[in-house]
Amino acid sequence: MSTILGVITLLSMVFAIIFTFRNQGEAKVGYGLTSILALIFSGTGLGLGIKTRLEKDMYYIFANIGIALNVLMLGFMIYILVLGII
Repeated sequence: MSTILGVITLLSMVFAIIFTFRNQGEAKVGYGLTSILALIFSGTGLGLGIKTRLEKDMYYIFANIGIALNVLMLGFMIYILVLGII
């Protein structure tokens, strides 16, 4: 589930960025709401990945991919937020 939420977050952010570029850099409110929803998904996916990683007798590959992808997306969203503030 962590990996799935990470992929959903990645696709949501890619589409929001592409549509913003097509709109000459003017982001609509819907793109911001998509980013907030992606932030929630990424945080949830990170929590699920860590929870799965702590359990015994599980396949850790998907938990590791999910943790890495969600941390990467959280960092990317923080980067976008800082760029918006500056």
